[in-house]
Amino acid sequence: MRTMSVHKFYRVPAAIISLMKQQIRAYSSVLTSHSVDTKSMTSIAKRKHKSHQIDNNHNDHNTCTFGEEEHIQDEIKQCKHPTQILSLLEHHKHNIRDAYIYLEAMRKCFKLDRHDVRPIHKIFVFLLESDNDIALKTRYFNKFFDCVHDSPLLCARYFKAMTTRYKLKPDAFTFSILIKGCISQARYRTGGKYWYLMKQEYGMQPNDVIYKEMLLLYANANKCERAQKIFDEYMEKVEQEQLTVDRSTMRAYLNVFTANGNIKGMKRALQQMRHYDIELNAEVIADVMQGYINAKRADKALAVFDSYVQK
Repeated sequence: MRTMSVHKFYRVPAAIISLMKQQIRAYSSVLTSHSVDTKSMTSIAKRKHKSHQIDNNHNDHNTCTFGEEEHIQDEIKQCKHPTQILSLLEHHKHNIRDAYIYLEAMRKCFKLDRHDVRPIHKIFVFLLESDNDIALKTRYFNKFFDCVHDSPLLCARYFKAMTTRYKLKPDAFTFSILIKGCISQARYRTGGKYWYLMKQEYGMQPNDVIYKEMLLLYANANKCERAQKIFDEYMEKVEQEQLTVDRSTMRAYLNVFTANGNIKGMKRALQQMRHYDIELNAEVIADVMQGYINAKRADKALAVFDSYVQK
């Protein structure tokens, strides 16, 4: 057994670990206390957006009832092409009062065709021109960014329109979504520009969510030194009691090192988590296992799994 080649040694445990990680993910659905029912989230979102309705200056008998608007939403979900959605909205545009319908329509259009943004732009412009409330316009931009956040170039273009054409001031949620949109493509320079604008141009201090997004961005871009500076700044805010230790932010810090198999960094991050009494739950264990796999230490990953299961 000691003469087994390195190739065979790592190949076999990796397959086993894949099954183990599936089991851990199954455990996580039971162990994590913050799991949320997707249907409940949708219901909450609908009720929240119901409080921000658009007044189209029509008489009550010309507007949709709640049941009719729900029917329109169901029709949007059944559409197979953005042109169908536009035709549907055009037909009901004088009756729709709920901004949530337009936001859902934009999300659906982007899902159907990510390359053609013209339908989204048309819906979005109508939504902006239908309401003169500055606070709501900023919120609409945020929801738009949320729809297309995995297209950072598109977000950058509309962010420029938001701040120059419409003269709107972005908020913390705006920057959180924009930075999040840079993660999948590891656009750390673009994310860094948003970070600079937020702090220098708008005088805003990042919250724990934005720190988390920046850490995940640098983790995906394999920029450990930049991530460490961000984390050090975050910890200074914690020590000054400007922020509190957040589990997701600490896990993002761990992912900075698991992404490239940096074992020393992983141990340092785990030490920080233990110092602040953050439970090493199933998700964290799965991250650590992946880190050891990336470090070509499948034996360590197996040992972590065994230790976790025996608890």
